Amino acid sequence: MYSCFFYQSSGLAIENSALAIINGKYLILKNDIQEKINFINMISKTNINYNNKADRDKIIYEYILTYLINLEAKSRNYDIQDSDIPEIIKNLEHANNIKDGDIEKNLKQYNLDKKTLYKLIKQEYIANTFKHGIIISTVKISQAEIENEINNILLKNGKLALDLYEISIPTSESNAKEKIDNAYEELKKGYSFDDVAKKYSSNLGPNGSKMGWVLQEVLGYSVLNAINTAGLYNPTNVLTVGDAYKIYMAKEVKPALQININNPQQMEQLKQFVNQKLMFEKSYAAEEQYTQNLIKASSIEFYDN
Repeated sequence: MYSCFFYQSSGLAIENSALAIINGKYLILKNDIQEKINFINMISKTNINYNNKADRDKIIYEYILTYLINLEAKSRNYDIQDSDIPEIIKNLEHANNIKDGDIEKNLKQYNLDKKTLYKLIKQEYIANTFKHGIIISTVKISQAEIENEINNILLKNGKLALDLYEISIPTSESNAKEKIDNAYEELKKGYSFDDVAKKYSSNLGPNGSKMGWVLQEVLGYSVLNAINTAGLYNPTNVLTVGDAYKIYMAKEVKPALQININNPQQMEQLKQFVNQKLMFEKSYAAEEQYTQNLIKASSIEFYDN
């Protein structure tokens, strides 16, 4: 038996193994995992590789979880008919921008056959729909929660927000002061703020230097004063904020939210938005809890043969 490690955030110990014993039943993993990998690669046009440890561990975890949910669904007589699967395949093709009929046409290319395809789709569909039904039945949103969230949103009503960009270098970084001063000099010469940020800034996000819309009141006096002094589309001077040197630039100022609380239609739209937001947040948390509980309630062991 292999030494175990915990799959990230799952609480499930997963092995580079050929055999699993789940609640007393033996499962030969390798062929099933390879089939699942082939299916995912076909649907999503990915290149998951069984020989890649991280890929394999993730798919084994997903496979075991799907298996456990299907067991629970079966215990509650939840099932779908094979006659339902062609329609599910059509929906799967549309959802993944696949031409109608291409899933079955491409089976041979991905070392799959129709019987295996139907088995995998049935397992996945039952797991997803059963889990969703369980989770939705447990999520409750009170009127008080809705009203509290609406009040939190309305607190921003009419307050000003800035379309803000930043260059940030931790003070602990080697030659940090020299780097931020060089960045400032390049900005004064007219270099693009985003280009300078890419050159000097640490830990840029997917949007580069863009922070997004930020309420003025959360920036603090010194930062806001520097932004106001520089004016729109101009870099601030170098600031020390927390444990980093920073340069900011604002491109636009506008009210963060404009809702007429006396307009019934706007308030109803806000209420619907808040209800959807809370449902999404609570459903996500409930799904995590459901998954953890299912794994903890199961006996799962992995072996190499």
